[in-house]
Amino acid sequence: MKDPKIMHPLWIRALEHDDSKLYNKEEFKAYRKYYYPVSDKEYKDNLENYEKIKKQHIMNNDHHWQSRSDYTDFTIDTELACLENIMDWLAVGYELHDRPHEYYESIKHIIDLPQKQIDFMEKCIYQGIDKEILDLDKDLDK
Repeated sequence: MKDPKIMHPLWIRALEHDDSKLYNKEEFKAYRKYYYPVSDKEYKDNLENYEKIKKQHIMNNDHHWQSRSDYTDFTIDTELACLENIMDWLAVGYELHDRPHEYYESIKHIIDLPQKQIDFMEKCIYQGIDKEILDLDKDLDK
């Protein structure tokens, strides 16, 4: 996948990924208080707001599948959103000590997307992972 129509915009998307968590004051504060609270009280007092802000973030950022469930056309923008979504899952999978495809397997039952998006994403996840990467992952588990 060395097509510049994909790679350059995907690179930009990767650089700008989750910028709203940094530059939106309300979002930044809710995430900070959830992940880095200064006290148990701050964490507990923030839970309701965090859930509201998290939902807004998900629905306003097309790298989250929930915001793309009604995309009927499969365009270059949809493809880019799907690829960024996969990058997000890869990061979460590694954070949870899953291999990328294992993380996807654990959540795919809740994903509600048009079949074209699912087919594209599964092709990337399963056919894009070659044996060398899987073997490297095994070494990381030791």
